[in-house]
Amino acid sequence: MAVAAQECGGGLDVINAWDNCLGSAGHFHWTMPKISGKGVVSGGEFCGLMSYFEYKSPDAFKKCFVNFGIWGPVWSGPESSAGRKKVSAGATYSGYVYTKDDQDKFVRQPNGDDSTAFEQANWLRSWQWVYRLQMAARTCAEYRQSTWDIAFQRLKNIMALTSVDAWLPAKARNPGGAKLTIGDVITSERGAAVLLRLHVRWSGALSAASKGKEGKGKPILHDAIVHVLGDKTLKDTEGKPLDWEKPASTWETSHEVALVDAMVHFTGVLGGPKQVASVSNARFWPFVAAKGSLVLKKIKNEATATPGKDASTKTKDPKQDEKLVPVLVGKDTGWVPKVADPTPYGPKEERGFFKPYG
Repeated sequence: MAVAAQECGGGLDVINAWDNCLGSAGHFHWTMPKISGKGVVSGGEFCGLMSYFEYKSPDAFKKCFVNFGIWGPVWSGPESSAGRKKVSAGATYSGYVYTKDDQDKFVRQPNGDDSTAFEQANWLRSWQWVYRLQMAARTCAEYRQSTWDIAFQRLKNIMALTSVDAWLPAKARNPGGAKLTIGDVITSERGAAVLLRLHVRWSGALSAASKGKEGKGKPILHDAIVHVLGDKTLKDTEGKPLDWEKPASTWETSHEVALVDAMVHFTGVLGGPKQVASVSNARFWPFVAAKGSLVLKKIKNEATATPGKDASTKTKDPKQDEKLVPVLVGKDTGWVPKVADPTPYGPKEERGFFKPYG
């Protein structure tokens, strides 16, 4: 929900049909097939959702899509002999829309890889198909469950990425030789929300090590790691320098907070101020800001009236002289203030992201 709130306002029936794809819907506004600025057509993640939905709930899929003449790619098993390809699987799942011709053969939409073919498939942007997508979300429980399943599967796939293994000190790696995953390094739900938001916005943000030949890459996680490893001013909650030269499994919450802070910073450097606001809103959801960014800030914990006593009698817990609250900062892309108290992330043993899911 932290990311869906940024993409679709948390509504599965919120549909886009204005940009370089043939419509989008769902938690992360999964796209129909799209076209690049260079006129190259590629598949979309909404088609991956359609594929999974058909695999899990074929009867409901027929009601929502087949009865109106469209299919997605094949989820599992062999590709259709009638011309329907298998879903493209990675950290995300994608493919194309299919219709049928008068010979009962599947026809890919767009039926070509150039702008002309894309324009011929523009009917997928019509109000009729916007309505079909809205009604699937509003009336079909199986469709809604499939969107949750595919969203969570994406998060699991992200957390299993091993790009960080090559970027961290040798002493931080697993003693047994297995590569470190992003999930070994970022273990809180707040941290996972930042990772997911970045991946939805730029899929290469968690795996790229440079801007690439054209200088358009977003190596956000890589640059964040490089920075924190070289920043000798970072301290733990006891005021001691953060030690990155030990197994990542023994890192404290302070390590994660510092790394997430750095990711937010490099989001601004590589993506601009608006993206900082979006990532910060995901990090601190359900607290959101329309402009600027949310950060945690310590404020004085004022005394409050004691329940059951005269309102004039005010007390406060002496251990709670300060408390952390989300506050709004401007559009500046400079460093987010350091979070000295990692309390919002919870004790490390209580914040393993996958524990509730088996």
